[in-house]
Amino acid sequence: MKFAGSLVALLASLSGTLATTNFAGLTASNSIGGSGAYTCRTQAQWNDLANAAGNSGFKSIRILGFDCNALLMASSAAASAGLTVLAGIYFDGPVAANNGAIDDQVNQFRSAVGQFGAGRYVGLTIGNEVSSNSFITLNRTLRGAGINTPVSTVHNWVAIRDNPVLCQGDFVGANAHAFYDPNTPADQTGNFVMRTAVSMLRNACGSGKQIIITESGWPSRGGSNGAAVASLADEHSALLNLNCACRDDRSVSVYAFENSTFVNASGENAQPQNGEFEVLHWLTDHIIKGAELDSSERDPPPRCHPGTHTSILERTRQWFEDPQREKTLLWIRGPAGVGKSAIVQTFAESVPETQQLGACLFFSRPNGYTNPQRVFPTLAYRFAIQNESYRSYLTEVMRKDPHSLGKAMCEQFRILVAEPLARHKLGDHLGEFLVAIDGLDECDGDPATENSAQCLYGCRKSEQVHREIVQLISDFVRKNPTAPLVWIVASRPETHIQAVFSEANVKSSCMEEDIPVDSDEACRDVEKFLHASFVEIYYQFPDMIIELPWPGDRDFLQIARAAGGLFVFAQVVVRFIEDPRVGNTISQL
Repeated sequence: MKFAGSLVALLASLSGTLATTNFAGLTASNSIGGSGAYTCRTQAQWNDLANAAGNSGFKSIRILGFDCNALLMASSAAASAGLTVLAGIYFDGPVAANNGAIDDQVNQFRSAVGQFGAGRYVGLTIGNEVSSNSFITLNRTLRGAGINTPVSTVHNWVAIRDNPVLCQGDFVGANAHAFYDPNTPADQTGNFVMRTAVSMLRNACGSGKQIIITESGWPSRGGSNGAAVASLADEHSALLNLNCACRDDRSVSVYAFENSTFVNASGENAQPQNGEFEVLHWLTDHIIKGAELDSSERDPPPRCHPGTHTSILERTRQWFEDPQREKTLLWIRGPAGVGKSAIVQTFAESVPETQQLGACLFFSRPNGYTNPQRVFPTLAYRFAIQNESYRSYLTEVMRKDPHSLGKAMCEQFRILVAEPLARHKLGDHLGEFLVAIDGLDECDGDPATENSAQCLYGCRKSEQVHREIVQLISDFVRKNPTAPLVWIVASRPETHIQAVFSEANVKSSCMEEDIPVDSDEACRDVEKFLHASFVEIYYQFPDMIIELPWPGDRDFLQIARAAGGLFVFAQVVVRFIEDPRVGNTISQL
């Protein structure tokens, strides 16, 4: 598969965590290639870009100028893919010195409107940060030529904030790159663009003015700019964060910068090689989408209620941070509903930067996150996002054998974990990584298990899969005690899982944490959760709940005793009581 633009390829590879693309469009370069090269895109490459953009959820393409016959080719590609175009008449310098070029581009745009229809174009930007007087002159020229497309200039958002006269276009066109603020890390990109830049643009231009963020992005390599770090992992984080922010404010249209010409603060070209994105896309076809720690499909994920599960979280933290630890595998076991997933989620989110979070996978039978053939590719995808050496290794694996990810689980583990991280030591320079697998008991057997014709040779039941996953991990940590991976596996204490963790080879390399359902600590934790939840319900319905304390001691104790140490029971009770669709809160109690 060809990749026409690095950002489109990256967003395609993020489909496991990016459930919906909320960006309005993609700002594309008229050329391809980095390191100063300028090779015009061909029609086929524009077609590839438009199709990939459409498949990734974009609705529009922005072009920066008409050179390279970009207006005609981009419009044709957009029309075929069902996208709109935000076009740009580009010139640098005074209007008077560019009259000939401007007239030529006005004629080109008028011709394109005649060919593709006025509805194909959502807007037209003019010039390169032109003055307000120049804009007025150009706008008159366009209207005189019969062009009624919404028109604006484009400036850095700070320039518009400081010069409200630049708001006079039909819409506000502003570039907003959070990376250039040294106080903004990647995971605050959405907050910076939508709450800082957009808020100040509204203050300068008025709340009724349409705002289009004509480009926003994050560099994937190069030097840092204070808290802003250029890396593929940070670009991943920035895009996810900005995508969520776009979802929360639909009144603003944000065009994500394709990144092919994005230069970071150190002046280095920030475009990764296409092969790096191709390997991410290769992995994406084999991962459990939605099962990651930060997946939008799990939002909000289960987390420990404040002040609960403190003992196990502290013991886990001490074990994880101990440089002298002898065992690098921890099994967290407990019956359904005691909070295992919340413990794994909460601990993973707390991992300090010095000991990075490598990968998390949350099995879920109700959500269909159960395919055993996708377990290690899912982990590998996260490793590849964070580790450039690992990404390069996988690129070579993909080139030599594109079917590597379809091999048996043990071979996948060798290719994706043992070879790169133990034999080649590709992660040693980055320090230790946490790898967490939650809900192992919810992993299915091989997908074709029910088809006897396909399973004559080796299809495994879920119990066999569970045993193999544990054995692969325990063998790895026993044979490679200095490898940079620290593992957590959480599951119910099913008989076959207990049996494999009791085997001598496994037991010697594994620590265990048991979460009993009826311990004093578990019951106290559930009571804390119930107390806090009932307070929240009271503040939701103060007019309905008149008598205090609410609920009374007798009712509270009855609920607490029924729940025991089962958080899931307490959560269901709280959801029922506070749900106004069911009935009266008092009667529901």
